[in-house]
Amino acid sequence: MLAHIKRQIKHLINIIPLPLWLKCLLVRNDIRFLDYLYFPSIDFIIDYYNSDQKIRVNPLYPIEREMITGSYDPHSTSVISKFLKIGGCGVDVGANVGALTLIMAKQVSSTGKVIAFEPGPPIFERLKFNIELNPSLKAVISYKCIGVSNNNGELHWNEDMNNRGNGGLLENSGVPVIVETLDDMLRHESRVIDFIKIDVEGMELEVIKGATEILKKNKPVIYFETLQPFVELRGVDVFKEIENILYPLQFVFFDYSKERGLTRVDLLDLPTNTLAIHKHKIKNYI
Repeated sequence: MLAHIKRQIKHLINIIPLPLWLKCLLVRNDIRFLDYLYFPSIDFIIDYYNSDQKIRVNPLYPIEREMITGSYDPHSTSVISKFLKIGGCGVDVGANVGALTLIMAKQVSSTGKVIAFEPGPPIFERLKFNIELNPSLKAVISYKCIGVSNNNGELHWNEDMNNRGNGGLLENSGVPVIVETLDDMLRHESRVIDFIKIDVEGMELEVIKGATEILKKNKPVIYFETLQPFVELRGVDVFKEIENILYPLQFVFFDYSKERGLTRVDLLDLPTNTLAIHKHKIKNYI
């Protein structure tokens, strides 16, 4: 019955041809309008993302559709504001169209730096376009169309056609892309790396394997995706493998929320996204 009522409401709302700007305004004020309003799959630019940033969106892409609200992933946004300091240096591995890259750039301000990596060529072009829409942020963002792994070489990028914009490097065929380790790409970075966000559709293990020198040297906060389906996808307990790398380096796993702060977690109760913090830095965030 409820589903029927929702369909009727959606139908009634879309009988009236609302202009695009009004649809965006409605969604900004109430995210539920995203479920009721029809948005054509066309590119358009909004100028209120993260309060004052410009960004190109196309509702065909789920990430960009959410960005019509003016924000993206409130939890990750709160993590960035807590653990990436003003004037700091953050790395965005799997930047996609820049939803969090831009938030990181605003957080570090003009004295900081953000380094973004996105391997998917068509998605990288959207990332590049969004960065160039924001000249004041462009000055602090370094971005490169490249994949990140535990070895340098070539892998194949494939877009998930059921979740447009998301792509992975785990298939044996697809669009050939260059991959390198974070240790190699950041070897000559003069700034201390404070924060690394990793969202690479199941390849978090490889990214961390290829960053051990950075982790030893800089002891950054690591914010990485820990979805249980990745274990089935890879056929190995990738999070146990990550633990085997990070624990000897004295990193501890946490969940974080604004309400509860940091909560220690183990492999049996990992959240959707997990924080790994070096034990000597934990006190800085409590």
